[in-house]
Amino acid sequence: YRQPCTESMAVSISQLTFEHHRDAFGIGESQPRISWRFAGNASNWEQSGYDIQIRKSGLGRDYESMYSKTSPDSVYVPWPDHPLGSSERAMVRARAHGSNGHSSTPWSDWVAVETGLLNKDDWAGAMPIAAVHDIDVNAPKRPMYFRKDFHIDKDITSARLYITALGL
Repeated sequence: YRQPCTESMAVSISQLTFEHHRDAFGIGESQPRISWRFAGNASNWEQSGYDIQIRKSGLGRDYESMYSKTSPDSVYVPWPDHPLGSSERAMVRARAHGSNGHSSTPWSDWVAVETGLLNKDDWAGAMPIAAVHDIDVNAPKRPMYFRKDFHIDKDITSARLYITALGL
Protein backbone atom coordinates (compact mmCIF):
# COMPACT_ATOMS: atom_id res chain seq x y z
CA TYR A 1 0.00 0.00 0.00
CA ARG A 2 1.38 3.39 -0.97
CA GLN A 3 0.00 6.60 0.40
CA PRO A 4 -0.96 9.01 -2.41
CA CYS A 5 1.06 12.19 -2.58
CA THR A 6 -0.71 15.11 -0.89
CA GLU A 7 0.46 17.60 -3.50
CA SER A 8 -1.76 18.48 -6.43
CA MET A 9 -2.23 15.25 -8.40
CA ALA A 10 -1.05 15.42 -11.96
CA VAL A 11 -2.42 11.98 -12.94
CA SER A 12 -5.81 10.44 -12.19
CA ILE A 13 -7.96 7.59 -13.39
CA SER A 14 -10.54 9.18 -15.65
CA GLN A 15 -12.62 6.16 -16.63
CA LEU A 16 -13.10 2.62 -15.32
CA THR A 17 -14.74 0.07 -17.64
CA PHE A 18 -15.59 -3.63 -17.62
CA GLU A 19 -15.04 -5.59 -20.82
CA HIS A 20 -14.93 -2.10 -22.44
CA HIS A 21 -18.62 -1.44 -21.68
CA ARG A 22 -19.22 2.16 -20.72
CA ASP A 23 -22.33 1.06 -18.85
CA ALA A 24 -21.64 -2.38 -17.35
CA PHE A 25 -25.27 -3.26 -16.69
CA GLY A 26 -26.44 -6.74 -17.65
CA ILE A 27 -23.06 -7.93 -18.92
CA GLY A 28 -22.56 -11.60 -19.72
CA GLU A 29 -19.34 -12.19 -17.80
CA SER A 30 -19.10 -13.48 -14.23
CA GLN A 31 -15.47 -12.32 -14.01
CA PRO A 32 -15.41 -9.12 -16.08
CA ARG A 33 -11.99 -7.78 -16.96
CA ILE A 34 -11.34 -4.25 -15.75
CA SER A 35 -9.70 -1.43 -17.71
CA TRP A 36 -8.95 2.18 -16.86
CA ARG A 37 -7.80 5.30 -18.61
CA PHE A 38 -5.65 8.06 -17.24
CA ALA A 39 -6.03 11.83 -17.30
CA GLY A 40 -3.43 14.39 -16.39
CA ASN A 41 -0.27 16.06 -17.52
CA ALA A 42 2.60 14.51 -15.54
CA SER A 43 5.59 13.89 -17.74
CA ASN A 44 7.14 10.42 -17.70
CA TRP A 45 4.52 9.02 -15.31
CA GLU A 46 4.20 5.24 -15.64
CA GLN A 47 2.09 2.82 -13.66
CA SER A 48 4.01 0.32 -11.54
CA GLY A 49 1.07 -1.24 -9.73
CA TYR A 50 -2.57 -0.85 -8.81
CA ASP A 51 -5.20 -1.42 -6.13
CA ILE A 52 -8.75 -2.55 -6.85
CA GLN A 53 -11.48 -2.29 -4.23
CA ILE A 54 -14.76 -4.19 -4.58
CA ARG A 55 -18.00 -3.76 -2.58
CA LYS A 56 -20.97 -6.08 -2.76
CA SER A 57 -24.20 -6.01 -0.77
CA GLY A 58 -27.41 -7.95 -0.74
CA LEU A 59 -29.17 -10.77 1.03
CA GLY A 60 -28.56 -9.02 4.35
CA ARG A 61 -24.77 -9.01 4.09
CA ASP A 62 -22.15 -6.52 2.98
CA TYR A 63 -18.80 -7.54 1.53
CA GLU A 64 -15.72 -5.47 0.79
CA SER A 65 -12.31 -6.54 -0.44
CA MET A 66 -9.15 -4.93 -1.74
CA TYR A 67 -6.57 -6.38 -4.10
CA SER A 68 -3.11 -4.99 -4.86
CA LYS A 69 -0.82 -6.00 -7.69
CA THR A 70 2.55 -4.89 -8.98
CA SER A 71 1.90 -4.54 -12.70
CA PRO A 72 1.94 -1.89 -15.42
CA ASP A 73 -1.29 -3.34 -16.87
CA SER A 74 -4.39 -1.16 -17.06
CA VAL A 75 -6.28 -2.87 -19.89
CA TYR A 76 -8.26 -6.11 -19.43
CA VAL A 77 -6.96 -6.62 -15.89
CA PRO A 78 -8.35 -9.96 -14.62
CA TRP A 79 -11.27 -9.85 -12.17
CA PRO A 80 -9.57 -10.35 -8.79
CA ASP A 81 -12.55 -11.44 -6.70
CA HIS A 82 -14.96 -14.37 -6.57
CA PRO A 83 -17.05 -14.67 -9.76
CA LEU A 84 -20.28 -12.70 -9.81
CA GLY A 85 -23.53 -14.65 -9.94
CA SER A 86 -26.49 -13.97 -12.18
CA SER A 87 -27.95 -10.50 -11.60
CA GLU A 88 -25.24 -9.69 -9.05
CA ARG A 89 -24.04 -6.12 -8.65
CA ALA A 90 -20.67 -4.90 -7.40
CA MET A 91 -19.18 -1.47 -6.93
CA VAL A 92 -15.55 -1.15 -8.01
CA ARG A 93 -12.88 1.52 -7.84
CA ALA A 94 -9.16 1.57 -8.61
CA ARG A 95 -6.03 3.58 -8.07
CA ALA A 96 -2.68 3.29 -9.79
CA HIS A 97 0.80 3.69 -8.35
CA GLY A 98 3.50 5.57 -10.21
CA SER A 99 6.96 4.15 -10.80
CA ASN A 100 10.33 5.73 -10.02
CA GLY A 101 9.08 7.82 -7.10
CA HIS A 102 6.05 9.26 -8.90
CA SER A 103 2.90 9.62 -6.82
CA SER A 104 -0.13 7.36 -6.88
CA THR A 105 -3.40 8.46 -8.41
CA PRO A 106 -6.34 9.20 -6.14
CA TRP A 107 -9.01 6.50 -6.04
CA SER A 108 -11.24 6.50 -9.11
CA ASP A 109 -14.96 7.07 -8.72
CA TRP A 110 -16.99 4.01 -7.72
CA VAL A 111 -18.37 2.30 -10.83
CA ALA A 112 -21.17 -0.28 -10.83
CA VAL A 113 -20.96 -3.58 -12.68
CA GLU A 114 -23.96 -5.91 -12.81
CA THR A 115 -24.28 -9.22 -14.56
CA GLY A 116 -27.27 -10.29 -16.57
CA LEU A 117 -28.85 -13.72 -16.46
CA LEU A 118 -25.86 -15.99 -16.95
CA ASN A 119 -27.41 -19.46 -16.84
CA LYS A 120 -30.08 -21.11 -18.96
CA ASP A 121 -32.05 -21.97 -15.80
CA ASP A 122 -32.28 -18.24 -14.94
CA TRP A 123 -34.73 -17.90 -17.83
CA ALA A 124 -37.15 -20.52 -16.40
CA GLY A 125 -40.65 -19.09 -16.32
CA ALA A 126 -39.89 -16.42 -18.91
CA MET A 127 -42.97 -15.11 -20.71
CA PRO A 128 -42.63 -15.07 -24.50
CA ILE A 129 -43.92 -12.06 -26.35
CA ALA A 130 -44.63 -12.43 -30.06
CA ALA A 131 -45.71 -10.18 -32.90
CA VAL A 132 -49.43 -10.25 -33.62
CA HIS A 133 -49.06 -9.75 -37.37
CA ASP A 134 -47.32 -11.69 -40.12
CA ILE A 135 -43.78 -10.68 -41.03
CA ASP A 136 -42.38 -10.86 -44.54
CA VAL A 137 -38.84 -12.15 -43.93
CA ASN A 138 -37.73 -10.85 -47.35
CA ALA A 139 -38.97 -7.30 -46.78
CA PRO A 140 -36.90 -4.55 -45.13
CA LYS A 141 -37.04 -4.82 -41.36
CA ARG A 142 -38.88 -2.15 -39.44
CA PRO A 143 -38.99 -1.49 -35.70
CA MET A 144 -41.67 -3.32 -33.74
CA TYR A 145 -43.35 -2.37 -30.52
CA PHE A 146 -44.00 -5.23 -28.10
CA ARG A 147 -46.24 -4.96 -25.09
CA LYS A 148 -47.32 -7.47 -22.45
CA ASP A 149 -49.47 -6.76 -19.40
CA PHE A 150 -48.84 -8.67 -16.18
CA HIS A 151 -50.11 -8.48 -12.61
CA ILE A 152 -47.99 -7.84 -9.51
CA ASP A 153 -49.67 -8.81 -6.24
CA LYS A 154 -47.30 -7.10 -3.77
CA ASP A 155 -45.41 -3.85 -3.24
CA ILE A 156 -42.26 -3.67 -5.36
CA THR A 157 -39.35 -1.39 -4.42
CA SER A 158 -37.00 -2.45 -7.22
CA ALA A 159 -37.33 -4.49 -10.41
CA ARG A 160 -35.35 -5.52 -13.48
CA LEU A 161 -36.67 -6.53 -16.85
CA TYR A 162 -34.51 -9.07 -18.64
CA ILE A 163 -35.32 -9.31 -22.33
CA THR A 164 -33.75 -10.98 -25.33
CA ALA A 165 -34.59 -11.18 -29.01
CA LEU A 166 -33.46 -14.17 -31.03
CA GLY A 167 -30.60 -14.70 -28.60
CA LEU A 168 -29.32 -11.12 -28.59
